[in-house]
Amino acid sequence: MITFSSDPSQKFSKIINGDVVDFELNYNTTADVWILDIIAQNRTVLGVRLVGEVDILSQYNIGFGLISKQNDPRRDDIENFILEVI
Repeated sequence: MITFSSDPSQKFSKIINGDVVDFELNYNTTADVWILDIIAQNRTVLGVRLVGEVDILSQYNIGFGLISKQNDPRRDDIENFILEVI
């Protein structure tokens, strides 16, 4: 499970499937969306928009997926948005 703080620019690491995965989350004020960058081993996925109710990594072969059962996060409620590793 991945949770976030209210900071508009966040960097953190998680262990997923035994690998250290680096995350960078930024809020894009122009587009009014949260954007996630992921670096896992030699795989990098940049510019993934955080949305709810779909696997945001389904189109990438990164070895895991991320899904939230919540609605798309807004700027002021990201700390309530939770991604589950699938």
